[in-house]
Amino acid sequence: MTLILEGVLPEGFLERTKDRGMVVKSWEPQVVVLKKESVGGFVTLCGWNSVLEAVVAGVPMIAWPLHAEQHMNMNVLAMDMEMAITVEQRDEEDGFVSGGGVGEMRKMGS
Repeated sequence: MTLILEGVLPEGFLERTKDRGMVVKSWEPQVVVLKKESVGGFVTLCGWNSVLEAVVAGVPMIAWPLHAEQHMNMNVLAMDMEMAITVEQRDEEDGFVSGGGVGEMRKMGS
């Protein structure tokens, strides 16, 4: 099954953004994307493979763990390695987070 991007993106999106961004039209390995100069940070659920790829790429992370070992990985990243900041959940039930982490990540990426 081939996904036609024009069918899922807002009308004219590719044309409007062609000079200031990039849309990858086929699958590309995450580590390749993370190594691009324009990537300033990575919001991650803290799965170990994604964490390793972000560390190799040198990209600061916002850690948003959901299950299992992701919480332990977040603690190592944020507290021990200081390569990530954590998100603050506004409400335990709805899982939404505050926007405070974005400013912190901008500082890390500078």
